[in-house]
Amino acid sequence: MAKLQNTSIQRKLIIIQVTTAFMAVLICCAAFVYNDISVFKETSVKTQYSIAEVIGINAASALEFADPETAHKMLLKLRSNASILNAVIEDKGGKEFARYNKKGYESFSFPSSATGDMETQKGFSRQFVVSYKITDKEFLGTVRLRSELSEFDTIVLSYIKIAALILLVSLAVALLISSILQQSITTRLFALVNKTKEVADTDNYNLRVPVDGRDEIATLTASFNHMLGQIEKMQGQLKGTNVSLERRVKARTNDLEAANKELERFVYVASHDLQEPLRTISNYTSLLQEGYADKLDPVANKYLNNTVKAASRMRTLIKDLLELSRIGKDVQLTSVDTKSILIEVAAQLDAAIKESNTKITYSGLPVLTGNAVELKQLFQNLISNAIKFRKKGEPCTIRISAEEKLNEYLFSFKDNGIGIEEQYNDRIFVVFQRLHDRTEYPGTGIGLATCQKIVALHKGKIWVESKLGEGSTFYFTLSKNLN
Repeated sequence: MAKLQNTSIQRKLIIIQVTTAFMAVLICCAAFVYNDISVFKETSVKTQYSIAEVIGINAASALEFADPETAHKMLLKLRSNASILNAVIEDKGGKEFARYNKKGYESFSFPSSATGDMETQKGFSRQFVVSYKITDKEFLGTVRLRSELSEFDTIVLSYIKIAALILLVSLAVALLISSILQQSITTRLFALVNKTKEVADTDNYNLRVPVDGRDEIATLTASFNHMLGQIEKMQGQLKGTNVSLERRVKARTNDLEAANKELERFVYVASHDLQEPLRTISNYTSLLQEGYADKLDPVANKYLNNTVKAASRMRTLIKDLLELSRIGKDVQLTSVDTKSILIEVAAQLDAAIKESNTKITYSGLPVLTGNAVELKQLFQNLISNAIKFRKKGEPCTIRISAEEKLNEYLFSFKDNGIGIEEQYNDRIFVVFQRLHDRTEYPGTGIGLATCQKIVALHKGKIWVESKLGEGSTFYFTLSKNLN
């Protein structure tokens, strides 16, 4: 059954039509053979009964005058009929009066009683017995003949040959007719299937299948064409929507780019313009500390110290803002050896590294395409961050590694510092977002935001995995496909 399910519709139709025709012809042939054999046997029985009747009429006088010799001579004439095997004439008492046996059949004994004029065996038995009661005003005796259907095998064999021939011819005709008829079905089905494949392969919903006829296949074809029309209509509407959406997105993108550029310009200008008055404030507060510290009371000195510290923090904040605004302005891409970048950063941070007893190890750092200045800033910020948030009283260890992927490089900076609570893993990359008091861990809250911007400009992403008290691992990717 599973094999039939995987067979083509064309073959299924042929199999159904040929099988139906074969079974119909087979049943007809079987009925024909059965009927002819029954008629043949019935005719044979009637013929043998007629012979028994003739013998009975001629043997009546022999029975009446008790002349078995004459009766025996009459039975000997049956030798000319090869189908009669045994014959017997019985008197009215049922005793054997005369007998004939065909050679080779001498041992047969007739049943002791005869219940009617004809005593035959039903079915297709090759042998049968007929009986005829002899009467002449009174019952004189019985003639009983045992015969066989000598031509039975020949007739049955000929019928089988005829039936087989009819079956073969019928199958050939059925196969020819089914092959012709199924074309009207399968041709249209194949056209529908092929068009479906073409639509699936080309996404061309303008295609249509010709509708031929008014049967179920024609209805299916028309429904398929209607479906294609609906899809084509929806596709046209979707294309129009996409075009409109693309225009709106493009316009919004241009607006955002313009706003970002304006914001970056404002930050740069504002930061640059703030430096001059801030420098003036810092200079004057420094002069006040140097020249008038001993003339001011403790409260005034405290206020002056706070002003100096605030000006220093403001100077650092402006410096970091300027660096953040400059990122992305230099789009020059070169071949960058990240191992050399690490060595340069370590040299610049040498004092902090020695002071914190920091140990840096690395492996697999590649040569890649990128902006050398920005990548150096990225490495410097992550290493400085690890040194700043180290555990007190323990040496700081930083493990840097890189792994080449299909379209990018994956970097990791792992430290043994104080760690971060998981709920703050995204917050730390936002500008000015701090998790600790400034007096405990100084900084502006711009360093990791700068890292995120550098990574984004290199078509990558940055994230952190950390547990409080167990250190942190910063991951970031840098694309290989930079334009």
